[in-house]
Amino acid sequence: MAGLFIVLSLSMALAASGDTASGTYKVMISEQAARAHGVATVTAEPAEQAQIEAIGMVDAAPDAVAAVATPFAGVVTELLTAPGKPIKTGEPILALESSAYPAAVAELEAATLMAEHRASLAERSDKLLKLGLVSLAQAEEAHHDAEEASQRREALRRQLRQTKRGSGARQVILLAPHAGVVTAFPFVPGQAVAADDAVALIAKNNRRLVKVPVPASTLAEIPIGSDAELGENLLVGHVEAVSPVVGGETRSREVWISLPEESSSPVGSLIKVRIAIPAPDAAMKVPARAVTRIDGRPSIFIRSDDGFDVKPVHIVARNADTVVISGDIPAGAQVAASGTAALKNLAERS
Repeated sequence: MAGLFIVLSLSMALAASGDTASGTYKVMISEQAARAHGVATVTAEPAEQAQIEAIGMVDAAPDAVAAVATPFAGVVTELLTAPGKPIKTGEPILALESSAYPAAVAELEAATLMAEHRASLAERSDKLLKLGLVSLAQAEEAHHDAEEASQRREALRRQLRQTKRGSGARQVILLAPHAGVVTAFPFVPGQAVAADDAVALIAKNNRRLVKVPVPASTLAEIPIGSDAELGENLLVGHVEAVSPVVGGETRSREVWISLPEESSSPVGSLIKVRIAIPAPDAAMKVPARAVTRIDGRPSIFIRSDDGFDVKPVHIVARNADTVVISGDIPAGAQVAASGTAALKNLAERS
């Protein structure tokens, strides 16, 4: 009976009132009942600085990357290297099955013979011109034909320069046009490609950026040039760009941060990022567990004489332990930092 009396007493000490349409609530709860539900408060502190923490991915800088285009349409049969691996000029990149390849090889052979023949005719016409056996117009025409044949041969040579024959008559191996680090393959084995499609990306130098998704709900403005700590060694990079576009699925904006050359993190690896930025006026700092969502909005519980006021807030920045918020938060406010689940339950039942 004594246990039943305690439960009834606590239930009578709890109540909530508010306007659900406007999102304002007041949770009526005595101090004794709040303690019984594990509610404890901390003082909200003014925040002069906000820190964003996130996990970013290392990528090659756009101005360091060159695309490798296939000269032939066909089907990718095999990738002969992998993203993140260094490659030298002339080393194999991928294999392609293409009916256009043997035709191009045969055409080059024919064009080479034609260029040699036309060059011989042009040389012979010069001798005949000196003997007066051909006109100047005829000699010039012979040279024009020789130049045209030579240009055709060189065009076919350029088309085949970064290729070599594979294991089959129709298989062609694409070769790296320059040294660097392979960053991506837009196509996978089995996929068809058209002539001039970019089938690989190679970074020509070691300039790398860290691509960091920052939630769109974070209201902090991230100035270009802001310092960022990267990885466990706390290397310092700088914000180079912030995308104005919010991703439809991730609901985040991309932030690009320079990665110092001394970092050993390869392209494609993950790295922890911390960006410190100035906090807006009247921003406050509270434990991360103090912020909950009520009616889809971030909110906190502020201690009042007869319970807790529910205050919707804006998240400026957050990390694992702390959230910097803005809103109608009085100085010295006592904010619930534990037991918020019980307070949320009461507020949403009102």
